[in-house]
Amino acid sequence: MDVVFDEGSSCNDVTISAPLGHAAVKKGLKEHSSFAIFGSLQATGLSQWRVRIDALSGVMFVGVIRQGYRPRDGLARKLVTPAWMLSSYGYVCSTGGQKGHEALTEKAKAQVGNSATGALSFAAGDVVTISLCRDTRTVTFQVGSQTPFTLEDVLPTVRPFVNLSCRGDAVTLLDGSEKEAHSQEDSRVLPAQASPQAEISEAELDAIRAAADTFWN
Repeated sequence: MDVVFDEGSSCNDVTISAPLGHAAVKKGLKEHSSFAIFGSLQATGLSQWRVRIDALSGVMFVGVIRQGYRPRDGLARKLVTPAWMLSSYGYVCSTGGQKGHEALTEKAKAQVGNSATGALSFAAGDVVTISLCRDTRTVTFQVGSQTPFTLEDVLPTVRPFVNLSCRGDAVTLLDGSEKEAHSQEDSRVLPAQASPQAEISEAELDAIRAAADTFWN
């Protein structure tokens, strides 16, 4: 099944490519991060989506979020809606549960066998694969051909999302990326393709880096 971004469930500060709807780009008219939702809502079964990171100037999150989320700009890790996600700098977390925001980075690193800082990070040109098994209530993330990791206790009524923070940040859903996968062969990641660069000034990049340093340190 082909998969496209859902313009009606995405923030207004994201441009969805027409007419195919496979690509999403952050306009940068708003200062906060913006969500782009894609994929279908299903009760059971296994779905897999492959997201190519075309341009990345700031922080980006990819993950799944409970159906019924209303588009609202903001950083994904601060959601109160149930969601499970991976960030571009390698941070893994869930939100909206009984524990509220829960950091899961160390658990994910233990699964991949790499405790280094940024071990789970991704960058422009990478393909992030999200595999959702509704029957086992798990979601698995894989960056390129690296070892995947799995998060548990995921609601089956979720849809995949990307959270874009800077003007020009862009992603593409690879053709045929939503499907039922029944074997390891189905889980192969497509190679990264040539990607456009974000149209952003050096001054803006410096401000982004400074803000990120202040926030995460």
